[in-house]
Amino acid sequence: QAILAQVGPVLALLKSRARVRRGAERPHTAAMDGMEEESLGAGSDLSMFQSEWGLDDRCMEYLAKLPAHVQEKVTVGFTHRPDQTNPSARCISFAKKIAEAHGGGGGGGGGGG
Repeated sequence: QAILAQVGPVLALLKSRARVRRGAERPHTAAMDGMEEESLGAGSDLSMFQSEWGLDDRCMEYLAKLPAHVQEKVTVGFTHRPDQTNPSARCISFAKKIAEAHGGGGGGGGGGG
């Protein structure tokens, strides 16, 4: 039973991450109760996001420049299937669309005219 008590919270977090991948909700643990989201540190959220999807440094630099509310929408909403190529390029494209839709200009880019 001691092992079950240790594994229970981990399983709950894994189930929560699965729901996040489907866009259902942000992960939540008992340790987060009463904490402001900003106090959790966007850097660690982005680091976990990078590890989860295997994103390159260029993508992470772009995401780091985005406002927190846009970063959150990207980290919750981004998906990538195994049959798709280059998750980093897809993530940047997705982030640009989110930034445009939610007023977070981001890391610049070409354009003009």
